[in-house]
Amino acid sequence: MPEVDINPKDLARQAWLMYSIGISMIIARVFSQIMRVGWKRIAVDDYMMLLYTALVITIIRSVQGLGGNGFTEAEIATMTPSDIAQHSENAKFVNISEQTMLCTIYSLKACMLMIYSRLTMGLKEQMAVKFLAGYATMGFIVTEIVMVSSCVPYTRYWMVPVGDQYIDQCAFYQHYSIAQAVFNTTSDAMMLAIPIPLLLRSTLPKKQKFAMVIIFGMGIFVILSAILSKAISLMPDNIDSITYAFWYIREASVAIYVANLPLLWPNIHKLISWISHKTGLSTSMTGTGKGSQFDGTALRDREVRSTVRRKSQRLIDEEEGGAWGGNGTPAESIRPTRKASNASKASAGSVGGILKEDTFEVRITESNTSMGSRAQGFREQEPEYNVVIT
Repeated sequence: MPEVDINPKDLARQAWLMYSIGISMIIARVFSQIMRVGWKRIAVDDYMMLLYTALVITIIRSVQGLGGNGFTEAEIATMTPSDIAQHSENAKFVNISEQTMLCTIYSLKACMLMIYSRLTMGLKEQMAVKFLAGYATMGFIVTEIVMVSSCVPYTRYWMVPVGDQYIDQCAFYQHYSIAQAVFNTTSDAMMLAIPIPLLLRSTLPKKQKFAMVIIFGMGIFVILSAILSKAISLMPDNIDSITYAFWYIREASVAIYVANLPLLWPNIHKLISWISHKTGLSTSMTGTGKGSQFDGTALRDREVRSTVRRKSQRLIDEEEGGAWGGNGTPAESIRPTRKASNASKASAGSVGGILKEDTFEVRITESNTSMGSRAQGFREQEPEYNVVIT
């Protein structure tokens, strides 16, 4: 096997790099939630994501020492008491790493399931989410039972010597690794399958669909990492190697990215829109083309511009009540300007529509915030429209 993923220093560097990215995403997400809904309305999964800090640090610490209790009694007989104590301590951290890894991946599954539950509210996919939640819960419980029952008493996991007849389960976690791999990979696969019908039915722009494909690709990488970590740990040539720990870190970290990216997407969109606006670029992430505004509402802008180009009768219908709010003010209003001549006004008679010679502009008002500069930018991009009433 190639000499890769065996150096503890390489593991530490890679782990801290991936960890720094993951924790930065968590902090950004929680801060965004606080700014948007406040402390009291933060969802349970937002608090749960903070567990990643403690869990990943534990994983990193657990692989710093080499050599647990995976030695035969004959090999232990040649060791000093100090060596035996060191191996016992390392074996404890190996056990902690397995427990923290298990908690990490299943807490992330819980976070994703909460997102799915909100996403599929009222849809037929809601039943699949509930089934997956039950399956994941069962997988966590069964995996824990396998760990506890495979090595009795539990303290034998860090006992030195462990005993030749117990070495496979208490030092190399064979039964546990199999159970963990089966439930982990199958639940991840089902978790990837649930959003696919939603994505296929959606009318998202191609660029947003491409972003979703990237997230799905990262999810597939998480599954492959889970398979590799357990396959490597079960191979006889790698039972005393730390290669599996590299894949643990990769699996946990990329799973963090996958769980956070969908919720960070609006903020990423706004950031890139702001940067694009400052640098004078003319395309946005939503693919609205040249002249799009960079205020995080490009999709809504495009929808309004499409409405403007429709027939005048549709505009009249909307003005009479279809698109107006309860207070008489439309959220996205199409208002005539005062450029019409007196003759034009007279010709309108009692018709409550758009005047023949009237020129109108599109103004978008959100949350009672003045959007004057934005509307001015819109007028510079879009020509004024003349609507003739037939």
